[in-house]
Amino acid sequence: MKADLADIEGYRYPPELSVGQEVTTDEILSILTTIAPDKAPGPDSIPNRFLRECRGVLAEPLAKLFQDCLQRSYHPMPFRHSKTVVLRKPQKPTYDVAKAYRPIALLNTLGKVLEKIVARRVSALAEEHDLLPDTQMGARPGRSTVTALEMLSEQIQTV
Repeated sequence: MKADLADIEGYRYPPELSVGQEVTTDEILSILTTIAPDKAPGPDSIPNRFLRECRGVLAEPLAKLFQDCLQRSYHPMPFRHSKTVVLRKPQKPTYDVAKAYRPIALLNTLGKVLEKIVARRVSALAEEHDLLPDTQMGARPGRSTVTALEMLSEQIQTV
């Protein structure tokens, strides 16, 4: 469903960008190789280590599953489930107050893989079409804290 933009006069939006929907076994292998093996699993109880260790067998069926999800624009309901656990913050003087605890949402493991596929695609489109300002440093390839500090130093020296 498209947003009603009738109340915005004179603004011309750029053309819509299409996101690739083909998911390859190589892409799945890349993701499963890089996921942290010892993160706590979510409601599906599938450990990342299992996905990593079995990636050779799982890559093809997961690629087909996730490709179907993208082609249908469908994010399965079970992939959206999470389990919230409450952890004590270390070295608090008392645990009688809520601020001494931290809730952690454990997401469905397969859902996180699908989300990573989509995030990679959106990130690539943002870079390819210059959708982010040059000053945006976080979560971008080739940019880091060092890049931000170099940019800041340059600006200070030119003043």
